[in-house]
Amino acid sequence: MSGSSGYGGIGFNPVITRHTVRAELYIDTSSQEANKRIFDKIKLQYNKLHDDNYVFSRMDGKRACRIFVGHNIGKKDKNNWPEAIEFLAAAMKDLYDTFKPLLDDVMRNLGEIND
Repeated sequence: MSGSSGYGGIGFNPVITRHTVRAELYIDTSSQEANKRIFDKIKLQYNKLHDDNYVFSRMDGKRACRIFVGHNIGKKDKNNWPEAIEFLAAAMKDLYDTFKPLLDDVMRNLGEIND
């Protein structure tokens, strides 16, 4: 269910923890400075076009950044796995449809090279 963004170090990922599931755009190239620039530009473009459905986690002090939407169902909630799977499938599609065009525009404008 993971998806490539077309850019090295940037991926669309489903994440399942003990207590939550989330669909995320994870930005972790080899450069912390590039990651923060990409993140900031995506957030700026998103805020011009959309409301606040996503959590933008810049993770200052760390190299990576993430943008995600989550749900409070985790792998320990076995009775709710069908709901978690349904949430992840819809959330991954929406995440990709929302952020792939923004990411492409940001990368084109930053002059980043497609790995």
